[in-house]
Amino acid sequence: MKKYTFLGLILIISNTYLLAQSLDFAIANKTTTDTEVTFDVVLSSDTPFKLGSGQLYLNFNTAAFGEWVINNDAVTISYPDGSVLAQSNGFPLYTSFVQNDNIASRFSFSWQQGVSSGTYPADNITRTPAVLFRVSIAFTAGGQFQSDDICFESSDVFDDQTFTACGPASFGFADCLNESGIQLTDDNFDCSALLPIELLAFQAKAQDNYSTLINWQTASEYNNEFFTVERSVDGRTFLPLKKIPGAGFSNTEVSYHTTDTNPQIGINYYRLKQTDFDGAFTYSEIRNVVFQRSTKVGLKVYPNPTAAEAIVSFLPVATTGTIHVFDTKGQLVQQQLIPANRSQIPLNCQAWPAGVYMVQVELDGQQYNQRIVVRA
Repeated sequence: MKKYTFLGLILIISNTYLLAQSLDFAIANKTTTDTEVTFDVVLSSDTPFKLGSGQLYLNFNTAAFGEWVINNDAVTISYPDGSVLAQSNGFPLYTSFVQNDNIASRFSFSWQQGVSSGTYPADNITRTPAVLFRVSIAFTAGGQFQSDDICFESSDVFDDQTFTACGPASFGFADCLNESGIQLTDDNFDCSALLPIELLAFQAKAQDNYSTLINWQTASEYNNEFFTVERSVDGRTFLPLKKIPGAGFSNTEVSYHTTDTNPQIGINYYRLKQTDFDGAFTYSEIRNVVFQRSTKVGLKVYPNPTAAEAIVSFLPVATTGTIHVFDTKGQLVQQQLIPANRSQIPLNCQAWPAGVYMVQVELDGQQYNQRIVVRA
């Protein structure tokens, strides 16, 4: 692929003036696999504005990725849905994306404004961090065992390469020669790889009613659309249990909870899957809760007395069972199958004469009895 030196900013500078407006660039949402590192470059500002052209420089550890990562096709830069550089309003707002190796351990990425500031529907850089673009860098052989050391290059030479959008204020193409943007000159860089959520706690606890209470708290959330509570019985294959909406963007503590009303006998493994608005996701650590099979299955029949319906409740087992209902003469009134892993079965008592009945539950080779009173 042919490489081009980025000259657009040099041409614009002579027609702009400088503004000491704070810009906060950050590496965020970093994920690492055996083959690559992926992260978002995000931007916020103390003063909202329409982003024009810009250029950023990123350093990396050559022991992890090799040298000259652009020339070696080790870098993929993309623009996920919702990212600033993917925005359009009839026309793409940004064009001329250029990647270059500057030295063996640094590459640059630049973009140009494609339309006038009047074509922008609104300020797209605000106090809330916005994803500019996404970067994936492939590991060299064995590189996954090295520190990636990914961080912005910052010095007088590399800073202040961001501009507000050129005019005109009407819909159309940009005229940066006659209605230039403003060069912004107060860059701040954070390479700490801000996570989508800062998780304070994640707990799963067995409850007396044979359920699992799952709760968690976040200190902050960034671009967090929802959580999915997942459960596994082998610690490897997880299935979704509950979906809980996230707070989106938050800098205050938020608490969440849900209940697994039908855990399995044995070990139940739980984890959180956090999903961004653009579909990216991360996982929490795994918690486990153990439910032991007991000779007492916690048989309950309620309400008792009843006139219409009763619920037979018990600890679920992996095999099927049966319910038999007898009157005081020992006559079978009703028989019902219990499917495997069920914990509740409704009984319709409306047709039964008023009196006392024996509910007999057979589960896992054991028999359990509970009296119930039916009223007229």
